[in-house]
Amino acid sequence: MSRETLISIVDDDEGFLAAIASLTRSLGFAIEALPTAADFLASSGLRETARLIADLNMPGLTGVELHRRLPGSGYSIPSILITAYPLTGFGRVPWPSSNASATG
Repeated sequence: MSRETLISIVDDDEGFLAAIASLTRSLGFAIEALPTAADFLASSGLRETARLIADLNMPGLTGVELHRRLPGSGYSIPSILITAYPLTGFGRVPWPSSNASATG
């Protein structure tokens, strides 16, 4: 991936959005940071977006709904879906208990 690759980040948590955008920008990537999926879909950066990082739990259109909508709009953008909340179902990977041993 080129250092000029546009990574779009969509998250309704203003503090997290600023932090992840700053971190990603510090790695040399071009960033578009937006607070809602609707803002992303209406943005001029949609066509140039090479990677998408989106929150699962946003008001309005969720990250999953956003990711599912893209192919129907003519975009196939590799996406990373993130959340600050525990997942129940939907590909949940349980945290190891404190007495579980690590395997590698």
